[in-house]
Amino acid sequence: MKKQMYVVFILLITVSSCKIKDDIINDYVTPEIRVNTSKIPSNNQLTISEEHQFEVRFFNDIGIHVTQAPITWTSSNNNIISINKDGLAKAVAAGEASISASVANDNPSTANEIITTEIATINVVNHPESLSITNLKNTLGKGETVFFLTNYVNIFGEVDTTTPLVWESTNTTVISVDQNGKVTGLAVGTSEITVKTQNNSITFTFQLEVKEAISKIFINNLTNSPIKIGNNYQYTASYFDENGNLNTTNELIWTVDNPSIATIDNNGLLTAVNVGNTTLTVSTIENQETLSFEAEITTENNNFSIKNPVSTLGLGNMHQFEIDFLGTSAVSWFSSDANIASIDEFTGLLTAQSNGSVRVTAQTLEGGIMLTSSTEISINTPQKTGTLETLSYSVRGNVTLTSNKLTIVDFNSTAPDSHIYLTNVPNGPANDSRDLHVSKNGKITSSSLVSLELDDIDINKYKYVVITCRSFGNFVMGRAELN
Repeated sequence: MKKQMYVVFILLITVSSCKIKDDIINDYVTPEIRVNTSKIPSNNQLTISEEHQFEVRFFNDIGIHVTQAPITWTSSNNNIISINKDGLAKAVAAGEASISASVANDNPSTANEIITTEIATINVVNHPESLSITNLKNTLGKGETVFFLTNYVNIFGEVDTTTPLVWESTNTTVISVDQNGKVTGLAVGTSEITVKTQNNSITFTFQLEVKEAISKIFINNLTNSPIKIGNNYQYTASYFDENGNLNTTNELIWTVDNPSIATIDNNGLLTAVNVGNTTLTVSTIENQETLSFEAEITTENNNFSIKNPVSTLGLGNMHQFEIDFLGTSAVSWFSSDANIASIDEFTGLLTAQSNGSVRVTAQTLEGGIMLTSSTEISINTPQKTGTLETLSYSVRGNVTLTSNKLTIVDFNSTAPDSHIYLTNVPNGPANDSRDLHVSKNGKITSSSLVSLELDDIDINKYKYVVITCRSFGNFVMGRAELN
């Protein structure tokens, strides 16, 4: 018997000890946001237009990794670096900005309600500019003209065809050059040709020698800009014979090496078909030999973007989206949630269905590439709000008016017979057709919450909510101005 009691006593001690060790309620640790340092940009530097994904994890005050913790990302200067809700940052302009992450710590056992960690201070630098000539040559026949094509990459890393360029020739008696890159050999000799940006931020210089006239054929009007799919471009060419004379009688032969990218007819009219590059050749036969000139042609998709986005739309309202697109491919429209906002797939007419946010996307398939453009829209129930003020009897409460409901929170009135009107008259109601008696079922007694259903009214028709006492001939006790 004693042995059995001893065993029971030992078991009780063991069970009690386990309970004490398993109690982790008071095992407090400092909550923290841990930064994935491998996701910090190299040298804490980004170039303009570059995007970068930051990553952190939140551990609460019992040391548990909270995978669903809502992280709030901030930038100390959104004009230098912007960052979205998912931690994707984009370099906007040169300068320095700090990226931080915050999270609400909802465990009641700690005073640390908001945990904030500075991730990194990032230096945004300009993309290195570059300027080159794509059809560079170093010799020119006397009387020959050529258009030099430039390729300029700006500080944003973009191929820029809009920045003005300045052309110069050091010997204008030998070579003339205009501001479109048109160079003409005037006399035998050598000149230095320079092209630069208007603000002298970058320069490209080369030597060009003019020789006696030789047989030559060349394209007169090469273009720097890519040709959009479905569009045409009319090329012209000049042929100088062995005597240096302009020959207009020889047949010019136009070809492209990849007709799936672009086609060209016998008159030099080129049509862009697909995205890519192809070599354009013009040639002629002289003394039973072929004389030719080649140029690289680039084609690209047309611009494709939503040209009239809206950030918010009232519940039940409609918006007709339009697309900035010069192509001929059919455009399709989609909503990320048709229960919040539906959109006609073919016309782009959107209808707001319920409160929330949706992404509207337009897309088309052109040149074998899917083009897309998206915009975010918030659907909100239109509302006006105001605070009741006492005019005679004591009245208080906070008013919210929507098209189908009037709500007064923390409502109180000392009058014996309270009625509620919507009106445009500050001391109304004025008993005209614009006044609306919304407490239809009788007087309203003091209550912490008043909620009245309305018949889909136009809230823009009303400026005031007034509280009256019907017993005293609709005497106005208080009002709220709606905004």
